Order: sequence, then C-alpha cells, then structure tokens
Amino acid sequence: MKLKNLKKKKFLGYLLILTAIILLIVPSIRFFYYDNLQIGEQPYYNIRMAQYILEKGLFQRDYFIDAPYLFQPIHFLLAGLAYFFGIGLAAFFLPFLSGIISAVLFYYILKELKINYVKRFAALLILVISPIFVYTFSTLNSYSLSIVFLLLAFFLFVKKQKIFFNLSFFLYILISFFNSLTIIFSLLILFIYSLNYHKKIKRFHSIFIVVVFISLMRAFFYLFKYGLPYISFSSEILINYLTELGGLLSFGIFNLILFGIGSYIEWENKKQILGYIFLFTAIVFSFYFNSINIYLNFIFALFAGSAFVSLIKMRYSVNIIKKLTISLLFFGLIFSTITYSARVSTLPPDKSVVDSLNWLKENTDPGEIVLSYYTKGNWIETIAERPVLLDLNLLYIKGVKMKLNDTKTIFYSRNLKQTTDLIRKYNISYIWIDSEMKKELVWIKDDEGLLFLFSNKDIFKREYEKDGIEIWEISKRNLN
Repeated sequence: MKLKNLKKKKFLGYLLILTAIILLIVPSIRFFYYDNLQIGEQPYYNIRMAQYILEKGLFQRDYFIDAPYLFQPIHFLLAGLAYFFGIGLAAFFLPFLSGIISAVLFYYILKELKINYVKRFAALLILVISPIFVYTFSTLNSYSLSIVFLLLAFFLFVKKQKIFFNLSFFLYILISFFNSLTIIFSLLILFIYSLNYHKKIKRFHSIFIVVVFISLMRAFFYLFKYGLPYISFSSEILINYLTELGGLLSFGIFNLILFGIGSYIEWENKKQILGYIFLFTAIVFSFYFNSINIYLNFIFALFAGSAFVSLIKMRYSVNIIKKLTISLLFFGLIFSTITYSARVSTLPPDKSVVDSLNWLKENTDPGEIVLSYYTKGNWIETIAERPVLLDLNLLYIKGVKMKLNDTKTIFYSRNLKQTTDLIRKYNISYIWIDSEMKKELVWIKDDEGLLFLFSNKDIFKREYEKDGIEIWEISKRNLN
C-alpha cells in the first residue's frame, strides 16, 4: 500500500512538472521574442490598476476613461507582489502560481469525491494540456485567481471537520467580491454537491445566504450609484467553442469528443439529472459569454478523463484499433495544445505597438484624448499613459452606448461635418490605428469612412507611420 501511494505521489509530481512546463511555454516565447510583453488587452488594465494602487492607494474613479473603479482582488494581490518583486515578475508569477495551485486543488477535490485514482490522473492530465488552461494561467487575467479561490473554498467545504468549513465560509465571503461568474458557479456547484450529501445542506444554506446578501448589496450599490451596466456578448458561437477555428477561450475538438463520450458514460452510471441540467444551461450561455468556458473546462476535463480511461479499458476485437484510437486521441490533445500555444504566443501587442505608444507618450500632452477601437484602449492607457474615449471595460463607462454609436459614426461616416462635430464633442486630439483595424476589425477597404476623410490635410495630419500603425493628429484650430 505504501509503495502504491508513493507511486501515486510520484506520478502527481510528474504531472505538476508537466503543468509547469506547459505554463512556461507561452511566457518563455514572449520573453525571448516579444520583449516580455503581456498578451492581449486585459493584462494591461490589471497592471495599470495595480500600479495605481501601489503608488496612490485606494481610489474610486478611473480618470483615464471617466468610469468608476470596480474592486477586483487581483489588483490588490498584484500590487502586493509588485511591491516586493516588481510589476514584471509579479505579472508572470501570479497566473503561473495560480495554475499550479489550481491543478493540485483539482486533483485533491477529485480524491475527496472518491474518484478512482486512474480517472483522477487522466482528468488532471487532460485539464493541464487543454488550451483554455494554458490561456487562463499563462496570461494576467482576473479569472486565474478566481479559479484558485473557487477550488480552495470547495475543497475545504467537502472536508468533514468543522474548522475546514469555517475556513471555506470565510473564502466564500471573499468570493462575493469576485466577478459574477465565479459567484454563480461557486454556489451552483456547492448546491449540486450538497444535494447528494444531505449533511451539508445546512452549511450550504449558511454560505448561500451570506454570499447572496453581500453580492446583492454590491449590485444594488452599483445600480443606484452608476445605473445599469452595459453588457455585451459574442455571437461567434463556433469560434467560442473550437480552438481550431481561432478561439481563445475555446475547446480543442478532441477535448469535446472525449467530453461527449464521458458525459454519456456518467449519465448511464449515475443519472444526476440536476447536474446535467446545470451543465447544459452553462454550455448554452457559454455560446454567448465565452468566459464561462474557463469554469466549464474543469468539468469537461473530469468527463474527458472518465472517457479516456473507459476507452483504454474497453475490449476491442482487433488490438491495433485500440492502439490507433488511444494514440489518435492522446496526440490530438497534445497537438491541439502545441499549435494553440504557438498561435497565442504571437498575439499582439508586439514591439511595433509598444514603439508607437511610446512615441505617443513622448510627443503628446498627458490630458489629450486618443481615439481607437475600444479593445485597444487598455494599451493606450497603460503604455502611452493617455486617456481614451473607450476601453475594454465597458460596464459603467459614462454614456457608453452613445460613445459606442458615435465611435462607429466617426469610423464609418464620410460626412466631414458629422465626423468633425463628434471629434469636437469628445475633444479628441489623436487617432491611433493599427493594421488589424484597417484590414478586418473596423474597415475592409482603404477608402472607407474615416480613412477617406484623412485625405483632408487641413484637419488630419499623420504624425506617425510604421509597421502598419498610424497616429493622426487632429488640428483643433481648423476643426473649429
């Protein structure tokens, strides 16, 4: 028995080493080939907020975007780490350590749930080589920390001793201050688990009442102070679900195949109707809010692990078919993750983006507003340190719907007066455009909307052009 336990621990150690290697792939590529730049837009917002907290303490408004600052635990933890290690190392270590801790917690949760140890290892292996896991714990996003708190709180709740329940109760209170998805998933998973373990129902009720109360108080506070939040969703359903079609928070095709097989097997074995209703509902919503996939990935891994073990144990009339099937699935999972990691590593921003924003920082005044597509706003705010009309965090930006519509008009209208009136309305001084905006994100043709109006040299002056990036200055004197 001791030898068997030693082998289990040894194998778990190997899986954690594999997890560390996988999570180092994307940061290593970014370090050596992309000047250690963070991937995407959201990390730059998190870095800016952490730096602001570190330098000036608590604050209420984000003055770069004329919006309230919404409390996020990751900003305070990142600021604390940055105080000791610097923001660069802190931005790397926080998601990396969150990934390692999440893998360990996932394994021990399955152990507490009496999942067969072979299925535990299979589920953990499939989890750590999944594209969503790679993205979640290779980039600086708020979900990585949320996952750690969710898993740790649930793990402590599952334990029998009262002291563990008290600790889990405290963690669920903290979860009340995370994003809505973390709160909802935490409570639903806790509810489904408690239904199967009736002794836990009273404890669940205590947590539910407190978490819902705190969450509602926060929601009502924001509602009365800032109004209804702006909520956007994606309509690219297939892209949201398939890595092979270019999605970021998406599943590989082999992950989905194994999940389908595993869910069928588990349905035949246990028939937990409520759990399946919850899972089906979450999948439907994830078509439009693909951040849900981060949480679903752990559930999918559990089902996929069960399927993988069942396929290995299954009897085949021809042994070569078994070997080919298992090899195809396993190497398919590996290949999907490798190609995904390579693709994600090349995502913007790159040196050309940083150079243009550094130029903007050095050659413009601090208060001058820059217009770009809203997903580029966090780069401009963090790297160039300039205010923008819109950024990625649209929830409570003042007049967000009007600003979105007016931005579209500025981008697409060929009516000079209409465009300049809106530029004057928002006191825009510069326009920042990259190649993605010119090719597909905003425009398709070279003479569309604002690109056509740039020919008016009295109002628009191109001050920067390099590597497909352009910065245009607005002549305020000729604008009036």
